[in-house]
Amino acid sequence: PLAIVAALGSLNRIAAPDVILLARGGGSIEDLWAFNDEGVARAIAASDAPVITGVGHQTDFTIADFVADRRAPTPTAAAELATPHQDDLRLALGEAERRLTDLIQAQLNARRGQLNAARAHLRLRSPMGRVLSERQRLDGLTRRAARAAAHAIQLRRARLETIKAQIIHLHPEKVLQRGYALISLPDGRRVRSVQAVQPGDALHLRLHDGVLHTEVTHKTTP
Repeated sequence: PLAIVAALGSLNRIAAPDVILLARGGGSIEDLWAFNDEGVARAIAASDAPVITGVGHQTDFTIADFVADRRAPTPTAAAELATPHQDDLRLALGEAERRLTDLIQAQLNARRGQLNAARAHLRLRSPMGRVLSERQRLDGLTRRAARAAAHAIQLRRARLETIKAQIIHLHPEKVLQRGYALISLPDGRRVRSVQAVQPGDALHLRLHDGVLHTEVTHKTTP
């Protein structure tokens, strides 16, 4: 629990991330018990960045899940919540554009209806000046609506490009290309600490262009 609390505090203080994934693979209730700690719950609640939990399996629930901003059934699902698919973002943008277009069209239709009603009313009195004035007003409204729609679409496209760049930058393959490696034991378990291995253990080091198979000869700690 203390390590989790410290990690949450460091992330908020140093990295200021857009989102924090608090995740752990499945295990026994004892393995997951750290996520029922009061200090962990308070650290999640105090986090400036939103927290998505993905602890254990789908049927596992901890106190951390109820305090977090979102709860995912697994670590993989938590990552999927934090990084929506580009196609989904494009669909959302397209739907927003359609709604905006429909709204503008509805407003224009309403304005045209009002203008037609005014024309019918004024035709009885022949005030052509008023008709010309209303026509100019409608033209001005049309131009402003078109500019507003174009600006809104431009902003949404820029936002989509930003999200797309972030997704590409955070893709696991891109991380590996920057010189990092994923270390695992022969049974597939990830190695996150020197305490998890002993001299003589075989290790698999996954790089961006292949896998190295090596053996621990000795280990040092700070």
